[in-house]
Amino acid sequence: MGKSWFFEYQTHLKIDGDKISLVYPDGHIKEFKKIDSVWQNQTDEDQSDTLMEDSKGFIFITGKNLVYRYDEKGRLASISDPNGNTVSL
Repeated sequence: MGKSWFFEYQTHLKIDGDKISLVYPDGHIKEFKKIDSVWQNQTDEDQSDTLMEDSKGFIFITGKNLVYRYDEKGRLASISDPNGNTVSL
């Protein structure tokens, strides 16, 4: 890869108690805070993006219905599109 190139797979979560930082491949960050057992988007950008937690880790759903699954340590496990196509890592 050349300078300034990145892949969609280079995303991860930084988990710090009741705060989670979603780190995008380009380096920008979206913050979530757990309030009353719900992960709430703390950024001004797209509020249709949601973060949920389940027994396997975390699920991030974009406004375009792309589903990113992360393990309990914040590592990307899979990406699924609305048509059911999935890439597992």
